[in-house]
Amino acid sequence: GSLKESYVLLTLADFLAGLLRGCTLTGLTLAVGGVAWGLSVLQVPSSDRLAEARRRCLTLVAAGAGVLACSQGLLLLLGVSVLSLTLGRPLLVDLFATTSFVAGVVRTLVALGLVVAAVRLRAAPVAYGWAVVSVLAGALLLCGAWLTHAVGRPEYRAVLMTLTVTHQLGAAIWI
Repeated sequence: GSLKESYVLLTLADFLAGLLRGCTLTGLTLAVGGVAWGLSVLQVPSSDRLAEARRRCLTLVAAGAGVLACSQGLLLLLGVSVLSLTLGRPLLVDLFATTSFVAGVVRTLVALGLVVAAVRLRAAPVAYGWAVVSVLAGALLLCGAWLTHAVGRPEYRAVLMTLTVTHQLGAAIWI
C-alpha cells in the first residue's frame, strides 16, 4: 500500500533531484563560463566575425542561465512537494523562513535576470552590457554558496563557502 507508494515516490524524487542538480551545474557552467569567455577572449578590437562570436557567446550565456533558472526552480518545487508529502501538510510558507529556500529563489530570479540581460545585450550591444552580465554571473556564484553544506557548518563557514564559489568559478571557466 501506502508505504510502498511513498517509497517509490521518494525514490523517484531523489532521482529527479539528482538530474536537476546536474542540469543546474551545466547551466551554471554555460552561463558563468560564457561570461568569462566573453570578457577574456571576445573583448579585443571589433570586427564582424568577432561581433558574431559575441552574439553566439551571449546566446550560450542566456541558454545556460535559462537552464539554471528552470532546473533550480524545479528543484525548489520538488523539495516543497517531497516535504509536503512526507509531513502531510503544505509547507511553502514555512520554507520561506529557511536560508536554503530563499537562496534558491534568489538564484532562480538572478538567473532569469541574466537571461534577459544577455538577450538584450545580444540584440543591442551597449558599453555597460558586459558589466551587467558579469555582475549577474557573480551573483549566481554567490547564491550558490548559500546552497551548499558549508552553510550548515558552525566553524569555517565563510572559508568553505568561499572555496565553493572558487571551485564553481574555476570549473565554469575550465569547462
